[in-house]
Amino acid sequence: MRADRQATLVLLLVLVFCSTGALAVDSAEKLTVTLYGESQVSSDQIFFREIAHITGEQAMVERIGQVVVAPAAREGRSQRVTIGHIEVRLRQAGIEPRHLLWQGATEIDVYTKASGAPVVTAVPLSSSSSEGMDRQQIPSPPDRLENYHVVVARATLARHQVLTRDQISLEEREGIVPTHGSQRLEDFIGKRVTRVVPAGSQLSLAIVEAPPVVGMGDRITILAEVRGIHVSVPGRALATGAIGDMIRVENTNTRQTMSAKIVSADTVQIEIGGNSF
Repeated sequence: MRADRQATLVLLLVLVFCSTGALAVDSAEKLTVTLYGESQVSSDQIFFREIAHITGEQAMVERIGQVVVAPAAREGRSQRVTIGHIEVRLRQAGIEPRHLLWQGATEIDVYTKASGAPVVTAVPLSSSSSEGMDRQQIPSPPDRLENYHVVVARATLARHQVLTRDQISLEEREGIVPTHGSQRLEDFIGKRVTRVVPAGSQLSLAIVEAPPVVGMGDRITILAEVRGIHVSVPGRALATGAIGDMIRVENTNTRQTMSAKIVSADTVQIEIGGNSF
């Protein structure tokens, strides 16, 4: 029995690496998904409905909205969820991402609300109430103004400049506390900015990212593991990404493409049958 079980797992790995077609899924052709640039959650899981505005057939909207796309960060912290990661979770739920009409952001900064923080509502870009907000969060009216800290640039920062401690500083301000609470220098040091930031401007987690370690076209090793069985094949990166990012990769032996998580500068790992990385 044990040998049969291992043979089944090996076959599963072979199918993942060598198959030429996608898994069978339910059609969701009439659904439109608008991803927010930022969102906020209060539980230990991130549901698709919390990071996207979904329109279409109600039954499918509810089904897709209940898909868990990732574990949430700790209270008061944030994490970035990419569209590649979302695609993996949707396929595991039997939903083919190619049947969806995608709009909005390609990655989402998701904040986990700290205990006692004000409740906020995510607003889709297409909503009339979000005009000029550019997918920002709208906090509920506060009872009083409070002091909080923000991170600002000491000097003008060039696009893709990696942040060091001497380039940024903390400033205390009074007003409506942002949805993500006070900022910390530690959340920015070592990351790079995605656009030019003028001196004195406030930084946000939406405009910084981890420096990429894999570039588009790089040769990589694709790994898979199921219950102690390891398989590796040569591959090629189809996108740029940092450690922890989900990107599309190609198995150079079979030309099969798949989503995988970057674990080092030359290695990615795929997820099989719900097993975590």
